[in-house]
Amino acid sequence: MAQGKGRFFTSVQNLRFVAFEVGNVLFGLDIDVVKEAVVCQGLLRRDWLPDLVDGYAKVRGLSIPVFDLRRIFGFKVEFNSGTRLLLSSFEGRIAGLVVDAITDVELAGSDSDQAHLLLSDEEERAQWLRYVSRVYDSPEYGKIHIIDPSKLIEQIDSGFLQSMLPKDPCA
Repeated sequence: MAQGKGRFFTSVQNLRFVAFEVGNVLFGLDIDVVKEAVVCQGLLRRDWLPDLVDGYAKVRGLSIPVFDLRRIFGFKVEFNSGTRLLLSSFEGRIAGLVVDAITDVELAGSDSDQAHLLLSDEEERAQWLRYVSRVYDSPEYGKIHIIDPSKLIEQIDSGFLQSMLPKDPCA
């Protein structure tokens, strides 16, 4: 894989996150944002929903808006037995994020040397790169791209977040 021409990310240190697959790429989301992972079953669709919202999922009596990371990141959307819904808290509200599979819960090391990871040319051109804040080089899985939840929220109208997403009962 050819090396990128200049974008470096500082490696992640002292972060606990859920690692998951979207397309053929590994991503991570801070464990404090993820409330739980559930099997992704049918979504309820409504015509009045903003384009970014893929539908609603019923989870324990709550109607939770769902955002399919595969579509947002530019990957093919296919549901299979590994497809999961990450119930996540954003600004005190609950939303579901569809991913292809959960890989692991990781704890980034506490090494004092902060290696700078150079992205490949393919990664440099990826639609999903704008949502990534850091990269963790996992000894077991390789590069895991850590998503910045605030960058995802920027794509969603904040008025929608306040009016439509159910409150996080744990917030």
